[in-house]
This record gives sequence, C-alpha cells and structure tokens, in this order.
Amino acid sequence: MVNRRVKREKENKREKFKKLLVAASMVLTMSACTTDSVDAFTGGTFEGSAQGFSSEIKVSLTLDETKTITDVTMLESGESPDIGEMALPLLAEEVVATNTVKVDTIANATVTSNAFIAAATAALEVAGLTPEDLVAKEGETAGGETTIETEVVVLGAGGAGMSVAIAAAKEGVDVVVIEKAAFVGGNTSRSTGGMNAAKTMYQDENEFTENAGVEATLANSRENYPELNELTDTVEAQYNEYLAYPQGYFDTVELFMLDTKSRTFSRVSAGA
Repeated sequence: MVNRRVKREKENKREKFKKLLVAASMVLTMSACTTDSVDAFTGGTFEGSAQGFSSEIKVSLTLDETKTITDVTMLESGESPDIGEMALPLLAEEVVATNTVKVDTIANATVTSNAFIAAATAALEVAGLTPEDLVAKEGETAGGETTIETEVVVLGAGGAGMSVAIAAAKEGVDVVVIEKAAFVGGNTSRSTGGMNAAKTMYQDENEFTENAGVEATLANSRENYPELNELTDTVEAQYNEYLAYPQGYFDTVELFMLDTKSRTFSRVSAGA
C-alpha cells in the first residue's frame, strides 16, 4: 500500500510539472507574438492634416522600417506667402534633421507652425505611431559664438528697421541688422490698413479729405519737434502749393517722413 501511494504521488507531481511547462510555453509564445506585432513596422508614407492660420495644412511623412523620417512633403497649404509659406519648408527640414515632430515653432508664424506639427503628428498616428516611438537625434547647429564688430546694430528687419539700416549704410556707416524671424518684413508683411507708400496713382483716384490730419501733423511737429523744422517747412510749402491748385490726392514722401518721425519722437519722449 505504501509503495502504491508513493508511486501515485510521484505521478501527480509529474502531471503538475507538465501543466506548468505547458502554461509557461503559452506565456512565452504570447509574449513573442506581442513583441512581433509592436516591432513589425515596415515603413511607408503616411498623411495628416490640420487647420492653419488661413488654410488646411496637409503633409506626408515617409518613414523607413527603423522608424526614421526620411522625407516630409507639403501636400496642401495656403498660408500667407511671406510668413507661413516661408516657415513650412523650414519646419519640414527640421523634422527630417531631428527625426521628431516635436520641433520648435518659428517666430511670427506660430499658428502655422503649430498646425504643421499637428498635421505631422496626425500622419504618425495613421502609421500607428506616436512621437515617443521615434528616436530623436540632434540637428545640425552652427555651434559656438560669433563676434561681429560694427558701428550700428538695428534690431528688427521690418519697414522701420530696414529704412534706418539703408539710410545709415548710404552715409557710409557699417550696419548689422538682427531679425529673430526666418524672414524680413515685420509688420509690412501684413496688411494692417496702411500703405507704406506716398503719392501713388491709386491715391489720385480718391477725393482728398484729410486736410485736418495734415494740418495737425504740421502743427504738432512745429510746436514739439524743432529738430524737424526743415522737414516741416518743406511739407508746409508742398501743402500750400496743393491748396492753391488742388489736383488729385495730396501726399508726398516728405509728409510720410514727417509723420513717421514725429510719431517716433513722441514714443521716445513717452519712454515707449
């Protein structure tokens, strides 16, 4: 009886051991299948889109089997030609260079930049990936510091900054212009209701009703900015000549200069 009981216990232990081996084998098999499904990315080209500042932005990302972005193509966009449209290719280059869609936005084109990033992220989702699935790499940088010696530094390459830089350069002054954006133009790149021009053919098609404005500019300059007296005299003479023979729309380059300079002096005096 004792021998039979011992034999039965040994057989039970063998059965339990066999069941444990089968269970362990099933677990390992399932784990291998899961790993294969995660690592089975074979690459391809995937599209995504997002709403930009004034248009839908649609991009395609091409990735190889190692989840490396090899190409970014702009499929659709209709952003401002000298702002958003200039930023998009720079963003695309940065994505390829760094292998991530988490790139920095470009100054003055923030809305467009964020839309591009959202579109690229959407393309990754179509590929079954997230930004975290990509191994980012460092892009090329200029590296180090650069020292430039100059006489005048102009901060901002907008209409005012470029005008100052050109005027100084014409006087033989060494000038450096620094602009944070990837393009020049500043506010003159956008339509804000004003026209940075004087005495155009389009103005002459309109009736001149801005007498009060011209007279206020002359009075303000004469009273508050004696350093502008010579320019004020020139504009006053032009205005009086126009009043004597009112033809077309009164405007001159000198009036534009006087208005701009008096406004600038006013801001400087106010500490703006």
